[in-house]
Amino acid sequence: MTQDKLLPTIAALLSTLLETEGAPASTLYLGLGMDLDWYQTVIDIMTKAGLVTVKGHYVTLTEVGKDKARQVNAIAYSKVIRAGI
Repeated sequence: MTQDKLLPTIAALLSTLLETEGAPASTLYLGLGMDLDWYQTVIDIMTKAGLVTVKGHYVTLTEVGKDKARQVNAIAYSKVIRAGI
């Protein structure tokens, strides 16, 4: 596992979950093209960091996760604006 792969994956999950208010695990890992082992590793890290909760197979953001997702979205938006996209 490398930070080059981990951080963009966490950012994508945070952003996705902020828009959906939660999602089934299968929707997340299939939608992001992840294999199940990689998905489980990332979700474990996010759970331990207090960013998400998992009940059954349903994943939701915690308040901390929502705040972090808003920060990620703001950074992404500012980069898009600067790039003129």
